[in-house]
Amino acid sequence: MVVLRDVVQTYPEVRIILMSATIDTTMFREYYFNCPVIEVFGRTFAVQDCIQMTHFIPPLSDRKRKDKDEEGGDEEANCNVICGPEYTPETKRSMAQINEKETPFELVEALLKYIETLQVTGAVLVFLPGWNLIYSMQKHLEMNPHFGSQRYLILPLHSQIPREEQRRVFEPVPENITKVILLETHMTPEIFRTPLHEVALSIKLLRLGSIGHFLSKAIEPPPLDALPIEPRLGKMMIMGCIFNVGDAVCTISAASCFPEPFINDGKRLRYVHRNFAGTRFSDHVALLSVFQAWDDVRMGGEDAESRFCEHKRLNMSTLRMTWEAKMFNNVGPDNNLDVVISLLTYGSYPNVCYHKEKRKILTTEGRNALIHKCSVNCPFSSQDMTYPSRSSSLAKRIKLKIPHDVAGCIAALRAGMEALVVEVTKDPEYIRQLDPTNERMLNIIRQISKPSAAGLNLMVNNLRWAGLMEVEEGTEVEDTEVEEEVTEEAAADTRAAAADTVEVVDTGGVRDIRAFEV
Repeated sequence: MVVLRDVVQTYPEVRIILMSATIDTTMFREYYFNCPVIEVFGRTFAVQDCIQMTHFIPPLSDRKRKDKDEEGGDEEANCNVICGPEYTPETKRSMAQINEKETPFELVEALLKYIETLQVTGAVLVFLPGWNLIYSMQKHLEMNPHFGSQRYLILPLHSQIPREEQRRVFEPVPENITKVILLETHMTPEIFRTPLHEVALSIKLLRLGSIGHFLSKAIEPPPLDALPIEPRLGKMMIMGCIFNVGDAVCTISAASCFPEPFINDGKRLRYVHRNFAGTRFSDHVALLSVFQAWDDVRMGGEDAESRFCEHKRLNMSTLRMTWEAKMFNNVGPDNNLDVVISLLTYGSYPNVCYHKEKRKILTTEGRNALIHKCSVNCPFSSQDMTYPSRSSSLAKRIKLKIPHDVAGCIAALRAGMEALVVEVTKDPEYIRQLDPTNERMLNIIRQISKPSAAGLNLMVNNLRWAGLMEVEEGTEVEDTEVEEEVTEEAAADTRAAAADTVEVVDTGGVRDIRAFEV
């Protein structure tokens, strides 16, 4: 919207048409220099109207019921059973079989076939909520012999696909071909529902100038006192640079701002995708591995890149956008995955959880949730996942069996790291000239970041580290307390490593932990 406004101001002869069924005409008219408003009246069709008009009968949904039972979900009320007296019994039965929270692809197919009988020319616009559904709908229609034939041209339209592909929707097609355009529903201006750091990244990628100046020209300017990236991710990136794993952390942070590159048609990830997590059981590690593998392959040219993405079922556009969104490349060694995972936990907290069974998890607030189906940690069917550790970090609900002096030393590291982050934020060159005390502190954190520090052997039975997981609201999971034991050997290592960094003072039974020289 800001760009369009600048275009109109710079080139008055340009004519721009803004169309929307939900637009605030007063706000937009004033924003675009009191432009004229043309209203075209029409009417909408309720879902039940479409069902009655097309005589649509939903397919059996045994698979969905099976998934629901496996996930331990409770039956939810379906408002689609409420249908007026003007509809036939067949329409009411069909409506009752459709879940109001899902998009029935088969109904879209029925509507397209009905439009086909009308024998009218023109394209068909299908509005869908989000890129995932747009992509899934495209694949669904293309796999249908009727719509995948030469009689139809299915085109997605979304801001996250390459510009040359977006332009295809404007290209004319022969009269015997029906163009179906799948695009996203926009109920409000994009800036109001998109995280500010994502908007800032887009501004930088498009080279639109200063972030603050650009956003100040928005129709309703957002607060400008925010970072160009989510604060937790920004802090994590600074710490990544301190530990010489900046490139890996930056890649993960950039990937977090875009849809996942895995092509899975809305289903559970296949093994070809899960294998990218290696022995770490982490969605973030999987993303990092995917990007690094793609980055190596693309050096062989576009054909090699295309073959790799097709073989691994990856979205090449998403991978390219992630690469462009990276703010810098790392200087120095970048091979300590243990530290990367520690920084992920630190940067993502409190978005961590406790795993109960199958998809059931418990969040730090005691809320009930499920592992996202597109997570590498989502089990197949009735299988369950086995982790070396049942939790990432769950404050107030995990009792750590650890010597109090070691616990105090670890707690003191936080204050030291916070102070170092502040110094590096003020002067990034400070990283190149760390004093011996800070160097020792970083080495301690590297040591306790190793799984062996907790007595874990990730190579046993091909177990993978229970990393951070995407979660979605789900069924009830009872509250519980977990006990984790730190081995005496690991405790001794940590105690010895921390000896030079923290001072433990005995004050009459109270252990006073003081971090010094940091």
